[in-house]
Amino acid sequence: MRYSTNQLSGARLIFLLDINWDGQLWYFSSEPVEFEGVQYIGTLGEFEYNQTSQILGVNVEANSLQVQVAFIGLDMVKEWRKGRILEGSTGTFSYILEKDGQIQDLEKTTLLEGLVQLPIFGDPEEPPELCTFTLERQPYESSREMIPGSQVIDKTTFPNHDQDTAGGKLYPIVFGTPGVTIDDKGNQVFLFSTPAYHIKKDPNKHEYFIIAGHEVQADQVRVRDGANQEATVPVLQGFDQKGQVYSYIDLYPTGLNYPGNTSISSHAQTPKEFWISWISGGGLSNPYGDGPLTGGADICRWSLTKAGIPVDYGAWDNMASILNQYKFDGYINEAVEAWSWVKDNIIPYLPIEITAGAKGIKPVLAQIFANTYTQPIFRIQGGVGFSRISPIQTIEETGDLTNSIQVLYAKQGQENKYAMSVKISPTVKEEGDAERSDLFSSISQNRYGLQESTVETDYVYSRSTATRIAAHIIKSKCFPKRIIEFQADIVFGTLEIGDLVHLTDPALYMDNSLCFVISKAWNQTSWLIQLAIVDNPILQERYI
Repeated sequence: MRYSTNQLSGARLIFLLDINWDGQLWYFSSEPVEFEGVQYIGTLGEFEYNQTSQILGVNVEANSLQVQVAFIGLDMVKEWRKGRILEGSTGTFSYILEKDGQIQDLEKTTLLEGLVQLPIFGDPEEPPELCTFTLERQPYESSREMIPGSQVIDKTTFPNHDQDTAGGKLYPIVFGTPGVTIDDKGNQVFLFSTPAYHIKKDPNKHEYFIIAGHEVQADQVRVRDGANQEATVPVLQGFDQKGQVYSYIDLYPTGLNYPGNTSISSHAQTPKEFWISWISGGGLSNPYGDGPLTGGADICRWSLTKAGIPVDYGAWDNMASILNQYKFDGYINEAVEAWSWVKDNIIPYLPIEITAGAKGIKPVLAQIFANTYTQPIFRIQGGVGFSRISPIQTIEETGDLTNSIQVLYAKQGQENKYAMSVKISPTVKEEGDAERSDLFSSISQNRYGLQESTVETDYVYSRSTATRIAAHIIKSKCFPKRIIEFQADIVFGTLEIGDLVHLTDPALYMDNSLCFVISKAWNQTSWLIQLAIVDNPILQERYI
């Protein structure tokens, strides 16, 4: 929980460490205390605790703890020789508040849950019960495939499939409405963007093609063959030989050419590929709301659930209204782990950092880059109680900056190329929906020269989403970031990673300058807090 400034003012922190070792619970604390009926013995020695942020991306190992404790009554070498191995035990590190000699009737704040690793014990110059170790997040790795191994086209699932074109293919997962986009003139365009595989040669001339390995929302789609003929057909549903549901179409009534059929068109060749345009509805239904699965938050938590990774659903719910403005559409038809897929294909295009919380994987919004109007939660006066203890460190070289970005999107699966693009650049001469300049890119170019970059995304068909992606890339990469470390009183423990603050510090010539928290550590008596400031004259007023 986040304590208020009033709750923290005049309080002391008492740190707690719960260890479950070989079925026995051990309770350590920075001083003896009883809390919620548990007696903590107070043998928590020196420790180093850190929270860090990468600002954007995946950072599930952001928290770390190195600690020394005393297992009263035990000889740790003897326990080791008896086969009682400490590493791998689970632990929870937290703190409570003591004020005016009384423990506050508040929930404890959990800082880290994880596994004991790298124990050090048996120092001949120390008591035998002492042990030093690290507490680390349990690795969020998952080998769960996005598509089950049973969903492959072979003799056990579709005995009469076309071996040449469909054999060995995985059933596609389709989400959003892939292929539906808007051109530069504002007209709706339907691209052929997801595959269809020939799963059944019917003696009665019905020719069935699977388009998704699940139920879909669309009631009809448009199909194109390899000879560029098109037809609109209804979407049907069936079960394979293993009882797995799938969605398919029948090409026989269309007059299109297909493998094994005598050509009935002006094209003599037999098409080898068939592609779908989702003209009437989408693929997977959204398990978190209405319509197809397409919003950024919804796709992330759906993928994490498929990966079998703990998910902080409340945190994703809180962020959904912002992240679901980013729309993603496409298909998956390859053997890929669900966790790897979402890390590589969705998260990089959202203005968030993925971290591991007490309840599971959660997003932290990079507010300074995601919002047009930022709302700092704290005003800090530098000096006594919040004093600078470091030089100002620049963490990016000018060559790492980007002030001209082109995002290629709306992939045409049949032709394996991108049909659309948006660009934000100071060199744009004619402003429009597809190309524009902005103050961030222009000022950055004036300072650091033109720094161009191109991004290709297979899962975006929405121009507004492509533009959002381009805008937050420019905003996050057009100016360098600088880091300053402060030693802070206990009241600043309410700050959390990613929080925006206004800093006033005459020694830094700052007056309500916008900063954000990227690191937080405890040094036994106070917090060490690192603030990052983006050297951006649009967001930051200059010293006069």
